[in-house]
Amino acid sequence: MKKILVIISISLIIILSLSIYMAISRDKSQNDSPAEEIIDKYDLILFSGQSNMVGSTPETYDVDIPLGYAYEYKYLSNSLSNVSGGNLSGEDTAFSHTSLGGSMVKRFVANYVHKTGRKVIVLHIAKGGTAIVEWAKNGVVYNGIIEKTNACLDYIENNTDFVIDKKFYVFHQGCSDVSSTTTKDEYKERFLDFHNLMIDSYGFDFGALMQSAQAYYWTDYARINLIADAKNELAEENSDIIMGCQISMKYGFDQNYLIEDGVHLNAEALQIVGADCCQNVVNYLGYGNNDLKGVDPIEYLGKYPVGEY
Repeated sequence: MKKILVIISISLIIILSLSIYMAISRDKSQNDSPAEEIIDKYDLILFSGQSNMVGSTPETYDVDIPLGYAYEYKYLSNSLSNVSGGNLSGEDTAFSHTSLGGSMVKRFVANYVHKTGRKVIVLHIAKGGTAIVEWAKNGVVYNGIIEKTNACLDYIENNTDFVIDKKFYVFHQGCSDVSSTTTKDEYKERFLDFHNLMIDSYGFDFGALMQSAQAYYWTDYARINLIADAKNELAEENSDIIMGCQISMKYGFDQNYLIEDGVHLNAEALQIVGADCCQNVVNYLGYGNNDLKGVDPIEYLGKYPVGEY
């Protein structure tokens, strides 16, 4: 009987020891496992169009973009430029122009960051005095967009640990088509070459159209309305195209919002239309006027209060 009790006691000790060992090993394994990977996500936004998207006013304005929240891809130097100071300028190439000082892009980007807490990489490919035919297949801007977008994505993949999340474009163009003979159907067909390129080849989620800001002295309202109608129809007929900004049209008819040439929007107008377009985009993405989604935007706004936009 004593032998049996001894055997049972030894067995219990062995079982208890094994249990303790397994618990310690399991706890050590959990502690030694790598921490959950933090993914640095950025939204890629393409800004394209004519001179008012370029930014043809020498007037400048300041925006608040915290360090690391926005970069602009520079094709000529094959690099990402940190734009915490709001220096979103584009660059001079065969298919694009550099901003002269102010543009709607930096107001859009600053507001987008503050309203969503999301990070941004900017592709700025805009060329003044250019009709929609250059965004059609094999047009100068069309081919340039392919060249610069490919270079940007290759750079991000090979030189950063950034992950691209959302992708969309903002498009402000049409003045050159108002002053030409472009028909409504031609405008829509040529624009869809560009749109389908971004959606089908680069996996963009959607595009946002802006109405053209016409020079105040242009009085051919039939032509102005024709191009405006083409854009409205594009937004109505395609689920992945939204009307980002309607109010941009009216500022072209008010000299108080134009620079001295009477054609291009001044810095005040560019900020207004940039903010309006941004608000419509963040509404479309589900953030609404005050309803910020997720932890990051709330945490961000707590650290960087910016007032009203």
